[in-house]
Amino acid sequence: MQRLMLAVAVAWVLVATALTQTAAAATLCVGPGPGCLAQIQPAVDAAHDGDTIRIAPGTYAGGLVINVSVQIVGAGARSTTIKGGGPVILIGAPAPWSSKRPTVGISGVTITGGVNSSFPDLPVTQGGGVQITPSAGNQTGATVTIKDSVITGNQVYAQAQIPPGFCGPLACAFASGGGISSSGVLTLTNTQVTDNVASSPPGVATSASAGGIDAHPQGTLTLRQSAVTGNRVIAGAPNGREAHAGGIGSDGTLTIEDSVVSDNSVEMSGSQPNNAEPAALAGGVHVGDCCGLAGPATITRSIIRNNRVSIDNAGGDADAFGGGILAEAPLDLSDSVLDHNRVSASASSPGATAIPDGGGIEIDSPATIRSTVISFNTVVAAAPFGTALAFGGGIANAGQLTLAKSILVGNSVAATGAQGSAQGGGIWNGTFGGPPTTLTASDNVIILNALSAGPGLALQGGGLYTDFAVTLARTLLVGNKPDQCVGC
Repeated sequence: MQRLMLAVAVAWVLVATALTQTAAAATLCVGPGPGCLAQIQPAVDAAHDGDTIRIAPGTYAGGLVINVSVQIVGAGARSTTIKGGGPVILIGAPAPWSSKRPTVGISGVTITGGVNSSFPDLPVTQGGGVQITPSAGNQTGATVTIKDSVITGNQVYAQAQIPPGFCGPLACAFASGGGISSSGVLTLTNTQVTDNVASSPPGVATSASAGGIDAHPQGTLTLRQSAVTGNRVIAGAPNGREAHAGGIGSDGTLTIEDSVVSDNSVEMSGSQPNNAEPAALAGGVHVGDCCGLAGPATITRSIIRNNRVSIDNAGGDADAFGGGILAEAPLDLSDSVLDHNRVSASASSPGATAIPDGGGIEIDSPATIRSTVISFNTVVAAAPFGTALAFGGGIANAGQLTLAKSILVGNSVAATGAQGSAQGGGIWNGTFGGPPTTLTASDNVIILNALSAGPGLALQGGGLYTDFAVTLARTLLVGNKPDQCVGC
C-alpha cells in the first residue's frame, strides 16, 4: 500500500508540474496593439522557454539574438518583415558558445537586409540572414523550424585575412551562408531562400560559398516544399580564389523533399596563378563541401534546375565542376529532375588548361540515382592558347554510381582550344587520380546527347565515355552524337 501511495503521489507531482509549466507559457505581442512591445528583441528578452511571440504586420529591426525556446509567429511573409543586422537573426549564444540548445520556431515572416561582415569574426563570416551557432564544444546547436517564410536579399563577406600558415602558403578568409548558416538541426517547410549573396569582393574572402544555405557538419538540414532560388556566390579579383555552392552547401545530413533548387550561380573571375588553385564548384547543391565529415544526402521528388557554375581565369588554369550537384559524400537521388544546369570554364593565358565537368552532376562518392530525368545540362570549355578538357554533360562519375530507371536526354559537352577533348555527352565514367570508379546501370535510356569541339580536338562517347568496365543491363543508348559509347 505504501508503494502504491508513493506512486500516486509521484504521478500527481508530475501532473502538477506539467500543468504549472503549461500555465506558465505566455504569448507576447509585438506591434502597435495595446500592451504590445514595439520591437522583437525586447519581447525575446522578456520571454521564457515555451512562450510564443506574435508579430503584427509591419517592418521590425533585425540584429536579433535568440537563446530561449520560443515560437516567433508573424502575420505572413508578405506582411511581417524583419530587416537589417548582421545577421538578421542569431539563434544560440555568440561565442563563447553556450551549452543551451533552444528549440525555436519561426513562421510567417520575411527576413531581409542582413549584411554580415564580422560574425563570428572578421576573417570567417557566416550567415547574412540567419545564423544558428554551435553549442559548447562546437557541438550541435539549436533545433530550428522555419516555415511559411521568405529569406531574401541578405549578404555575407569577410573583412580580414588569416596570415599564411593556417591555410598553407597563402593568406585566407571565408564568407559563407548568404541566406542561412546553420550548426543546428534546421528544417525549412514551405519557405523560400532567394537572392542572397556570399561574395568577395566586397570584402577579402579567398573562399566564398553557400549563397543560399550553409549547413555545417554538427547539424542536419531538411527542406520540405521549399525553394532555394536565385542565390549567388561571387569570387573575383584581387582575393577570390574559390567559389562554391550557389544554392546549398551541406556538410551534415541533408534531406530535400518536394522542393526546388534553381537559378543559383557560382561565379569566379580574375587572374589567379595556378598555386592559388582557382576553382568554381556546385551551382545548385554541394554535398560534403568540407573536410570529409559530411553525412549522407537524400534528394527526393525535387527539381534541380538552371543552376550555373562559371570560371574565367586570365592568370592560369580554370576548373569548374557540378552545375546542378557536386556529391563528395554519399547521395541518394530519386524521383527528381536535374535539368538545364551549366558548367563553363575559360582559361585565356598561354598554355593554360580549362577543365569543366558534370553539367548535371559530378559524383565523387557512393551514389544512387533512381527514376530521375537528367536533361539538357551543358559543359563548355574554352582555352584558346592551351588545353580544353570537357567531360560529362549529364553525369561525371568519379565515384561508385548505381543508375536505375532514369533518362539522360539532350545533355551536351563542347570544347574549343589549341588541343584537348570532349568526352561523355550523357555520362563520363573515369577518375581524377583516385581509385577506379564503378558504374552499374539498369533500365535506363541515354538518348540524344551530344559532343562538339573545335578543329583537331577529340570527340569520344556521345552517350557514354568510360575508362573502366561498366555494367549495363537493359540500358538503351541511341541517337547520341557522334557515337553511342567509347570504352564499353
